[in-house]
Amino acid sequence: MLARLLGRAVVTGALCVVLRQCARVLRRLCASRLGRVSASFDTPVDRSAVFTVKHGMAAALHGEAAEGALKLWLADMDLPGCDAIRAALERRARHPTYGYTYQPPQMWDAVSRWLREQYHWAVPPDSLVFVPSVVTGFATALAAYTRPGDRVLLMTPLYEPLQAAVTGLGRVLIRFPLREGGVGGAAGEGPAGEEQRELQLDLCGRLEPLLPTVKLLLLCSPHNPAGRVWRRHELVSLAAACARHGVVVVEDAIWADWCLWGQPFVPLAVAAAEAAAETGGPPCMRVTFGAPSKSWNLGGLHAAWVNFSDGALRQAYLAQAEPAALTFGSAFATEGMAAAYTHGGPWLRQAKAYVQDNLAFVAGYLREHVPEIEPLVPRATYLLWLDCSALGFLSADSLNRFMLEEARLLLSSGFSFAPEARSYQRLNCACSRPVLVETMSRLRRAVEKLRASRAPTTAPAFAPLSRESTPPDADTGTPGDATPASASPPRPNSSPRKTRWPEPPDPERYAEAGSLLEVLDAGHVRLLRASWLVELARGGGVLARRQELPDEAFLSPTELRLILKASGDNYFGPGGVDRVLPIVCISYVWDTEEHPDPTGEQLSLVGAALERELPKFAMPGSLGFQGFSDVGVFWDFGSLHQRPFGSEAEAASYAYARDETMDAWFAHQGTAVLMLTQHPMKRGSHRQHGYEESGWPTLERCCAEQLKQTFLTDCRWKLLVDLGCGLPPTLDDCLRSERYSRAEDSGLQMERGWPVGPDDFDLLAKVKRFRVASDREAACRLYRRLSGKNLGSVTKLSFEGMRTPTDADARSLGGCLNYCDALLRLDLQGVGMTESALQALLLRLERRSLPNLRVLRVDGVGEVGVLALAEALQFRDTAAKLDELHLGRNDASEEVKRLLCEVRAGLAVIQG
Repeated sequence: MLARLLGRAVVTGALCVVLRQCARVLRRLCASRLGRVSASFDTPVDRSAVFTVKHGMAAALHGEAAEGALKLWLADMDLPGCDAIRAALERRARHPTYGYTYQPPQMWDAVSRWLREQYHWAVPPDSLVFVPSVVTGFATALAAYTRPGDRVLLMTPLYEPLQAAVTGLGRVLIRFPLREGGVGGAAGEGPAGEEQRELQLDLCGRLEPLLPTVKLLLLCSPHNPAGRVWRRHELVSLAAACARHGVVVVEDAIWADWCLWGQPFVPLAVAAAEAAAETGGPPCMRVTFGAPSKSWNLGGLHAAWVNFSDGALRQAYLAQAEPAALTFGSAFATEGMAAAYTHGGPWLRQAKAYVQDNLAFVAGYLREHVPEIEPLVPRATYLLWLDCSALGFLSADSLNRFMLEEARLLLSSGFSFAPEARSYQRLNCACSRPVLVETMSRLRRAVEKLRASRAPTTAPAFAPLSRESTPPDADTGTPGDATPASASPPRPNSSPRKTRWPEPPDPERYAEAGSLLEVLDAGHVRLLRASWLVELARGGGVLARRQELPDEAFLSPTELRLILKASGDNYFGPGGVDRVLPIVCISYVWDTEEHPDPTGEQLSLVGAALERELPKFAMPGSLGFQGFSDVGVFWDFGSLHQRPFGSEAEAASYAYARDETMDAWFAHQGTAVLMLTQHPMKRGSHRQHGYEESGWPTLERCCAEQLKQTFLTDCRWKLLVDLGCGLPPTLDDCLRSERYSRAEDSGLQMERGWPVGPDDFDLLAKVKRFRVASDREAACRLYRRLSGKNLGSVTKLSFEGMRTPTDADARSLGGCLNYCDALLRLDLQGVGMTESALQALLLRLERRSLPNLRVLRVDGVGEVGVLALAEALQFRDTAAKLDELHLGRNDASEEVKRLLCEVRAGLAVIQG
């Protein structure tokens, strides 16, 4: 008996070895095959001889200029197709007859199996009906479920042929504009990580009140052109609302298979069932269209399908479709659809991976080289929705001409998707990488030429000035503006701007890794190794001064470079799309003059925070970011030489690091800052003054709050976190509605403040406590230099996600804006700006401030706010180049809004 058991064990073990070897061979074969597919995508496809609309009709539709342009407009892939589908079509083509063809059960079995396996949607094969195309099916549904004069709601921006179908059939088109906004989501939810600019549904606030008057609603899911993937809870709420009001929902799911970055597509049928279970009522009336055309680029085969929530909807649809012979397709449509849903999965996965890299490359390139064009990275589709408003074109026509004639690119105009999207363009990224590289090169050259053509003729606001060239201003003692002979004379009711510093803007100092690496290379500053600090804190240790720390406590510049290099890929480089750095800076107050943390309590708090956050720093992102294997920590006591100095060289090194680099560590766009605002005052310290009363922590905080980005696209941590006097339940959740707020078991956390300008900081520093007067002067000098280099170079500012500003906050922001001479776009929507706050901001602006501002967005203001804007534009010559004013929701009368257009000729005032 024992021998038999041993024999079986031997055979089983041998079989397992064989199976493992077979699995390895299969994996290698699959990897080899997939690699060849991906590599073939890099080769551009010549489609000039196959009568494609995208290439062959471009000149006829868009003029002769389109002939030499790169054609990236129509949603049609320029990638080699799926071999399995091509083989099926070739096999059918070899048959000598091409007669009438029906759709066999095995084709519908393949579609049903695909929907079940991909989306957990159980669809009986016999419930599916053939449709030549989704647009054809939608038009048929309109005829079946509505009558002329009925209201049909579409969410815009939207594919234009769908809108044309509504008006062409005599129905009343109700456009529901989807508004942009940032959304906080779970990690891994999409390409933008925790926050991403995207279109919002706003069901309860704006959409549902329209439903009682609507007969039919079209849901594009996922949404084209912005690539929005609707979340389960949104679809459940929408289904419940439409069921309550008896609205038929037509779901266009043609992009369902193109959800990216692991985004889950939720069929409306699944969400409707959940809604019905929650409410106890019947599910909403639903019609879903799908197709292999976008998934496998089979638009030329004219093959799609439709499914219904009930038999009545099916019969009404067939009553329109069958007499028009719209329920069966060609021989090749049948073969192509069956092959796609049966064998197309591997190719589709490879195509999506390739296009994801394309999207990431374009988004990163634009952010680095063409910041005037802001990409909305899609969560689905291979289409990039580009916000070109900062280019300053007043009409869609002029923007289209610029793209076609100057950049030699044929993109889809945003105006065709919605009138309010006239400053947008849609870029098709489903093409070979070399084509996209050439596309970006053309676009960059065109925008650089545009910048040069719009360059001001006067001297730049921050050009270096010698004291001999102009006398000091009589009132302030600061140098006046140098006016070259070619400069235009001052406008009426205006005075020249004053120059506040002798240094030009220098955005690289606070954005490029090299600026900090140079300091580390010189040895003036050393970064502590985060993992070493965590171990020291675990053991209850106390941080020693830099001169007494062992070498293993530090992260060398060479190691930092290796960590940074390993984090990037071929497209974004080190730090990924967010350009983050593996550096955390600690802002805190010293407990005693001899030692900042003699009991180790602050080290314990920082160690616990680092231990919790380091896994986030190490987490790979969705856009090629690979994470950081370790992190360096800037903590002044361990990073800078400390008293008593062992030599004059140590003293000089400390003075240089303090006076020349402190601003860079905390203001840099790539560093994260941990603030201990309530420690040690709340831990029994004998120190008489806390964080807010102290001078250097005030400098550190103001540096971090001035322009450090409020969210990251691909990384999982915040760049500015207040630890209060304890570790918050979630470090990402540190902003509250009051100046201080209490998180459970975490003590008080200070809310992120609005930015402070250099003039306000000078006043602030006067009431803060510095150990010696020279420290106060050094801090003010550092902050003024930061403001000159930082504020003077910024081109876009968005304060979305910030708390509602008080009047004092608004005045402070106005003080910053006085220095933003390069600013093109200012977004103050969604912050709850009150009329009094807006007045305070505008009154703080100097004459001729914001000289290059093109776009201003602000909402919630009434007549008082609009009149204050008109006064600033007319009498103080603020924002002399302003082209667009977006007012959002407001209570101002039409007469007051017309006043804005009268005081500034050519100004486009946009509402809603």
